[in-house]
Amino acid sequence: MIQPDNDTVLIQQSLQGDQQAFSALVDRHGSLFLQTAYRLTGNWDDARDMVQEALLYAHASLGSLRDPQRFLPWVRAIIYRTYQGHRKKQTRRIELLNFYISSEGNDPSISTHTILPDQYLYQKELASLLHHSLQSLTERNRRIVELFYLEDWPIRKISDFLKLSTDTIKNRLRNARIQMRKEILGMQTLNPTPRLKPQRIARFKISGSFSGDSSNPFGLNDTLLYQRILAACRKTPLTPFELAKRIDADEAYVIDALLSLLEMEIIAEAAPNHYVANFFFSTVSDDQTLLDRCQPYVKKVTQELQKNLATIKKAIDDCSFNQWGFGWNEIHWIVLYEWLPQPPIPGQPKPLSAKEINRFIGPLRPDGGRWYLSGHDLTSPFSERIGSRAFAEYDGSGRHYKVNWPGSGRLMEEREFAIAVKLANGPKTETEILANLSNEMGREVLAECMNAGFITRIDGRYHLRFPFVSPEDEEKIADVLRPVSAALIEARDEWQGEAPNVAKELGFDWLIENQPNSLIAGIEGLWGLNQQLQMEGLIHPPPDDDNPCWAMWAKVRKA
Repeated sequence: MIQPDNDTVLIQQSLQGDQQAFSALVDRHGSLFLQTAYRLTGNWDDARDMVQEALLYAHASLGSLRDPQRFLPWVRAIIYRTYQGHRKKQTRRIELLNFYISSEGNDPSISTHTILPDQYLYQKELASLLHHSLQSLTERNRRIVELFYLEDWPIRKISDFLKLSTDTIKNRLRNARIQMRKEILGMQTLNPTPRLKPQRIARFKISGSFSGDSSNPFGLNDTLLYQRILAACRKTPLTPFELAKRIDADEAYVIDALLSLLEMEIIAEAAPNHYVANFFFSTVSDDQTLLDRCQPYVKKVTQELQKNLATIKKAIDDCSFNQWGFGWNEIHWIVLYEWLPQPPIPGQPKPLSAKEINRFIGPLRPDGGRWYLSGHDLTSPFSERIGSRAFAEYDGSGRHYKVNWPGSGRLMEEREFAIAVKLANGPKTETEILANLSNEMGREVLAECMNAGFITRIDGRYHLRFPFVSPEDEEKIADVLRPVSAALIEARDEWQGEAPNVAKELGFDWLIENQPNSLIAGIEGLWGLNQQLQMEGLIHPPPDDDNPCWAMWAKVRKA
C-alpha cells in the first residue's frame, strides 16, 4: 500500500474509520515519539509505555486536532502532558507519605499544587530521606507501605494480596509511619530552600481583544519562568534541554511551561523539539538600535507638528468640551498620543476586512480573542510605553475610551454612561440628572460614578472628570490633524520599509520569515516619537494626582 506523503490525507482517512491510516502515521513518526519520551523518562521501557498511552489518547481525540499539518507537535505535546501527569502523581504520593509521617493526619486529601522550581531541591531531599527511612522497615511492612503509597493500591486489595485482614494492614501502616518518622528525625533536618521573591526581567505589551480564557497572555507579566524562557529563545530556536541549561532550571519545569506557551501560541515549534518566541521581544540594545535608526523619521513628524501646532490648539479651543474646562492642557495628551496616529472618525467607523483585522488587530487565538504581543527588557524605556486603547460601547449611543496607563480607572457600565451623557453638555444638579429616572436607582448609580471618580460635585452641581467629544468636535480635530497625520503615515511607511532590515541585522531571522505581521506589530510606529514630543515640550507627563479619568474620553454617535 502506497502511503500519502501528507499527514493531512492520513488523518482524514483515519477520521473516516481507516485504522491502517493511523497505523501509517505511527510508523512515520513513531521513532521521533519514542525519542521524545525517552528524553523525558531516561528509560526505554517507560518511554514505550508512555508513547503507547499518548497514542491511544491521540487516536481517540484526533477529531479535536485543528490543523492536521501540526499532527507531529500535537502528539509530542500529548506525550509531554502524559509525562507531567505521571510526574505529578508521583509527587503527590511523596507528599502524601510525608504528610502521614510528619503529622499522623487522618485526611489523605492533600493539595496537589505544582511544586515551584525554587522548591525542587527540597523535594529531592525529602524523597531521599523517605527512601532511606523505608529501608529501616521490615520487609513485609515495607512492602505494605510501597503498595499503599507508591503503587496506589487500596487497603482491600493489599489485604487480599497478602492474605491479611484490613485491620492488620491499617495497624502495620500506622506502625511503619511511626518508625519512619523516628528515622527521619534522626537524620538531617529538612530546610526548604527559601522562596525568592520573583524579580521580573521583562514587561509585555498586548494589543487587541481577549476572551478572558486562561489561555491568554495576561499572565506573562507575573510569571518569571515564562519570562526567562522567552528571553532565552527570543531569536534562536532551542530545545527544552538547551533552554533548561541556559536559564538554570529543571527541564521538567521548562517542558511544562512550554506546553502552556505553545497552547497560547506565544512560543512556536520552529523545528522538531526546537522552540522560539513567536513575537518581537527586544533588549535594551535592540531598542537603542531601533531608536537611532528611526530618529530621522521622527524628526519629519515633529517638524510638521510644530508647523501646524497653533492651528491644532485653536481647533481644540473651539471644541464644545473646552467650555467645560477641557482645554489644550487637559486634552493635549489625547490629541498627540491617540488622535495624531489614529485621527477620530466621525460617526460609525468603517468595518475592517478580514485581512485588515489580521493585520491591525491580530490573528484569531486559541482563547477566542485577536491580539498581538511584544516584549521589552525591563530596563528599556520602551517597557513603560503607553498601553493599548480600550473602549466600551453602549447600545449604539456612544463609547467610553481609556488608555491603559498605570493608575487609569475602569470603563463605565452602561447605566453609569447614561448618567455621564446627561453631563456631556455641562454640570447639572442632582434633580436635573435624576429627571426621567427612578430616584432610588438614579441616586445609587450617581454614587457609583462618584466612587469611581467619573464625576465630582462642586457647589451642589455635578461635573464630569473627562471630556465628551461630539461628532462636530471630531470633524474639527480630524481636519486640523490631517497634515500632521499624513506626515506621520508617510514616515511610518518609510520606517516600516526599513525596519525589517534592521530586525534582520539584530538577528530576528525566524520571526521575519515566519511571523512578519507579529514582527511589524512589535516594531511598527515611530520609535522615540513620544520621547521626542516630551523633549520638545509638546506633551507633558501624566499628572501626579490620583485622578483616574485623566486617560479617558467619551463620544456620542451621530443621530
